[in-house]
Amino acid sequence: MVTAFQQRRKEPVSPGVVATASAEATDAATQIFAQGGNAMDAAVAAAWALCVCEPSGSGLGGHTVLLHRSSDGAFSVIDGQSLAPATASLENIASREQRAGYRATTVPSTPATLGYAQNKFGVLPSDRVFRPAIRLAENGFTVTRLHRRQLLWTLALLKASPSARALLLRDGNPPEVGELFRQPALARTLRCLAAQGTRDFYAGQTAAKIVRDMERNGGLIEAQDLATADVPIERQPISMEYRGHNIVTVPFPYGGRRLLSALQALKSLWSETSTGGYDQWYTAIASATRETLAATWKKRGLCAERGGETTHLCVADGQGNIVSLTQSIQSLFGAKVGNAELGFLYNNYLCTCPRSPHPSQLRGRCRPRSNVAPTVVLKSGKPVLVTGAAGSRRIVSSLLQTISGLLDLGLTAEQAIATPRVHALASGRIWIEAPAATPQLLEAFAQLYAGARIKPALSFKMGAVQAIQFHDDGRVMGVADPRRQGSATSLRAGWPI
Repeated sequence: MVTAFQQRRKEPVSPGVVATASAEATDAATQIFAQGGNAMDAAVAAAWALCVCEPSGSGLGGHTVLLHRSSDGAFSVIDGQSLAPATASLENIASREQRAGYRATTVPSTPATLGYAQNKFGVLPSDRVFRPAIRLAENGFTVTRLHRRQLLWTLALLKASPSARALLLRDGNPPEVGELFRQPALARTLRCLAAQGTRDFYAGQTAAKIVRDMERNGGLIEAQDLATADVPIERQPISMEYRGHNIVTVPFPYGGRRLLSALQALKSLWSETSTGGYDQWYTAIASATRETLAATWKKRGLCAERGGETTHLCVADGQGNIVSLTQSIQSLFGAKVGNAELGFLYNNYLCTCPRSPHPSQLRGRCRPRSNVAPTVVLKSGKPVLVTGAAGSRRIVSSLLQTISGLLDLGLTAEQAIATPRVHALASGRIWIEAPAATPQLLEAFAQLYAGARIKPALSFKMGAVQAIQFHDDGRVMGVADPRRQGSATSLRAGWPI
């Protein structure tokens, strides 16, 4: 009898294209392609690698959501959103405890999501895709300027946590730029998951260590919480037509619906015959974002623009398999506490759960709010763009601008992603990256917004988009946002689909 895995493995796999937030993660995906892996194998390998080399934005203690397109054109959403522990309540979690600490965390779902997706859609043995991340944890990754800056931004909270100090700092200080940062405890955990399967995180020795850590530190995650979180949910994506293209993205409760609403609003605010140049386009982009998010704020009582960081990656192979994957531990370095024995930080997603009536109100097994929006753009059924972003509410505004730049302005993905951004806030203010802040645009915004804040060019605060663009001449170009430290690969010719 031929298993489904064996049947998939018989099919030849072509080289692929990758865009991630880290050179090490892009290299991990490339290694897997060289070993005959497909887009899902490569994407999961890159995601495991990001758990090692981008601890500010993702990790084993967070959650993962991905949009998958198979070689036959079928789409599926692998929804790994994490849930609050069953005993979470307004009575046993104080407001300040939602922001940081062991009671701020939802039940981690990243290991379950990555394991499920690769087992179902990959072609390599599951332990193979762990190897780049294990080597990275054992041998170390090179500390970048951005990584050190992020540690400095959060240093007081990290120093206050014994586990965070042990995991991230060296003698209480951030490692220097260029230093090799090794994580032997995380390497051991990844080796265990590679050997035992990701189920061990939820019902094995890894799970037992998580439960003991929670008990010692006043956390709420119990064995039953982990045991019921080992399988993500598969959902159907949502889509809409925009300028002759089909935009496919993730459904509620994620940011995909808000992205489609913003694109719908943009249809009436900007057209191919608009002649006002970039100032008019920026005004339309900002208005579409404000219209869409204002409806959300009115319905759900959202107000202040809060921090929230994420990581995103895009992978495509020559068979037509595509993965757009976002994972996160919510704020920079999550809950600022972790499991020192296992080598990872916990998320602080409960900070997104309001204490007042709301679909995500803080309670047992509530779903935290999320803005992630992995997206694929098609024309006549063929992929044109694979994209997604990091950056909390800036995810929707940055993706809106990227997609519109491509389809409305005729920019390449690289140009659209590098174009200065605007972002409308719930407060009625607006952020503008400096190169876009012309006197004319500032004057227009002064009539529409309570105030404008000019951000530096390529600001970290304005989100980070990763993308893959498919050109008519067979070129497939990966693009990493210059606002972060990402990297991408491309194929200049010979793409087989």
